[in-house]
Amino acid sequence: MHTRAPARLVAALSAAALLLSGCGSDFRLALPRIIVEFDAEGYPSVIGISGRTFGAQVLAPSLVQQITQSNIQHIELAWRPEGVFLWANAKPLTGLTLSEQSFNVVTELVKRFGIANPSEDPVAGLGLWLARVLQLNVVLKFPVQPGSSEVPLRDERAPLPMGGSNVAPASIIGLKLAFDENGVPSFAGVSFTELQRLAGVDLSAAFLPRDVVQQLVAAGIQHITIRTSPEGIKLWVNADPVTTLMWSEEMLTNTAETVSSLQLLDPAVAAVVKQFVPLANRLDANIVLRFPTGGAAPIPEPN
Repeated sequence: MHTRAPARLVAALSAAALLLSGCGSDFRLALPRIIVEFDAEGYPSVIGISGRTFGAQVLAPSLVQQITQSNIQHIELAWRPEGVFLWANAKPLTGLTLSEQSFNVVTELVKRFGIANPSEDPVAGLGLWLARVLQLNVVLKFPVQPGSSEVPLRDERAPLPMGGSNVAPASIIGLKLAFDENGVPSFAGVSFTELQRLAGVDLSAAFLPRDVVQQLVAAGIQHITIRTSPEGIKLWVNADPVTTLMWSEEMLTNTAETVSSLQLLDPAVAAVVKQFVPLANRLDANIVLRFPTGGAAPIPEPN
């Protein structure tokens, strides 16, 4: 009988994480920062062990080339009790807050949509639990663009970036869309099908696929709420807070510059991203997407 020791070890750690979290424990075990270095052909190396040894080509060479040409030398992800933080070339990007309550909401949503079920697949289903409990901190390093100076990694002892903006809102958006069983939205009781007929324009881009609506109904999701705040963009599913996309002027500017420099977007789209993403914190928005209840009792929107 052959035993896959690594898989069994991960399963054991996953089960331990679930038990600790289920008992309300605030247990944390911060692992050292893991640095993964990619070569020009997309093979990773960790602590000097190359993926070439195992034939593990993780990234396409063309993608590595695009990242190198954009002079993005490293991307870092750190999971902390406050949330998930991101850096590109040691510059903070927009991150996500994730409290104990919201983390439980995300885990439940993962199970509802059948993405993973911890009771059936402890290895895959509890990967997020492990990342959170072990405070995963990973740096992806890429080849340095010829002629460019090497950018040092961020100082791990430096304070985590904090969201918050003091900019007064310049635009106010209030929008509630109700989708029917076929994915057709309506606004203020008027169906987009009728609006299309009256205005003579195609609004089908706002429609949702019927199977997506059915999935949402089956998962018991009656509405999704998106609101802006000085701290960032807040997201609720039903009345449950999911996360906040943290922002500040610095985070938004860094994120816009990083995304637009990757050359993965159409140049016109990249130009729009670079120009308008830094202005996101000037919006005062409250957007609600409602879906059929499927016969269930209506759930109030979050306050």
